[in-house]
Amino acid sequence: MMKYKLSVERKQFLLKLLKEAGKGFVILIAAVMAFKFMAWNSFKLEQAVAIAGELGKEPSALSVNLVVSEKSSPLFRQSFAYNEKGNYYIINRFDIAGHIRDAADFSRGNIHITVNNREVASFLVFRFKRFNVLYTGGYYFAFTTAESGIEDLVRLDRSFPDIENSLFKLAAARKGAEGEQDEDKKEVIYQCFQGAEKELTYGSAKISIPLPGVFKKGKLYEIVFDYKVTRGAKAVVMLSPASNRHELAAGAEGKYRKVSLLFSPEEEVEAPVLNLLGRSQGKKGAFDGAVSFKDISIYRYGQEYPWLNEFHGSHVAYFDSVDGLKEEFVGVKYFQK
Repeated sequence: MMKYKLSVERKQFLLKLLKEAGKGFVILIAAVMAFKFMAWNSFKLEQAVAIAGELGKEPSALSVNLVVSEKSSPLFRQSFAYNEKGNYYIINRFDIAGHIRDAADFSRGNIHITVNNREVASFLVFRFKRFNVLYTGGYYFAFTTAESGIEDLVRLDRSFPDIENSLFKLAAARKGAEGEQDEDKKEVIYQCFQGAEKELTYGSAKISIPLPGVFKKGKLYEIVFDYKVTRGAKAVVMLSPASNRHELAAGAEGKYRKVSLLFSPEEEVEAPVLNLLGRSQGKKGAFDGAVSFKDISIYRYGQEYPWLNEFHGSHVAYFDSVDGLKEEFVGVKYFQK
C-alpha cells in the first residue's frame, strides 16, 4: 500500500516538474523570438523613438532674423515670426536693389547680409518692377520698393507661393544681351506620352519612367509635362534617386495644367527615374477620381548658370503663374564672396 502511494507521489512530482520545465521552455522561446524581432527591427524601433521624441518639440525656427549692412553701417534689421506657410518673409518699402549694385561690392565686403546671426557667403536677388526677392539658404525675403503701395503689399502677400515657385523658371528663361532667350538654348533629350493621355486610378496609381543617359553635375535640366486631376485625387511627382517629392496643385477641375520641374544634380547621376503618382486628397484611402499625365519632355540647358550654387533639390513652376509674372520680372543677379 505504501509502495503504491510513493509511486503516485513520484509521478505527481515528475508531472509538476515537467509542467514547470515546459513553462520555462515557452518563456525561453518567447524571449529568444522577442530578441530576434527587436534585432531585426531595431532600425524601425530607433526611427519610432526618434519620431516620438520630435512630436512634442516646438518648430525648429521660432523666429528668423535678417540684417543688411553696408560696410559697418546697418541698413536694415528685422526679426520675423516663423512662417508656417513657407520660408518667405515680406519687408515693406526697403529697396534692397538700390544698395546691392554689383557683385564687386559684395565680394569686397562692403555689403553684409546676416540671417539668424550667420553672415551669408552667397545669395540671389530676383528683380521685379515693384519688389525684389533675396534668396539664400532656403529663405526668401521679398522687399517692396519705395513706390509700392498697400495694394502691392497685399497682392505680394497673397501671391508669394506662386512667385516662389516661378523664380528659378523665370531665371532660366531670361533674355540674354542679344535678346535671345535661354529657353531657345535647351535641347530635348527624351520624350514620352506625346499626344497620349496616361491615366492613373486607385488600382494603378504609379508610373515609373527610367530616364536615359547620364545627368551631369552642375548642368540644369527640366522636365515639362501636362497633368490634370478629377475629384478626390491629387497628383504627385517624384524624381529618384534624389527623392525630390512635389505635391502638385490641383488647378481647375478636370483641366490640364502645364508644369516645369527644374533640377540640377549635385553629383553625376546615371539614369534617374521619374515617378508619377496619383493619391487621395486625404492622408489615407482611395480616391474616386483620376490623375492624368501627357506630353512629357526632358530638356538639358546649354547655358551655364553661376547661381546653380544656390539651387538645391528640384523646383516646380506652373506655366500659367510664370506667364503672369513675366512682365514684372526684370532679371536675376548672383552674388558670391
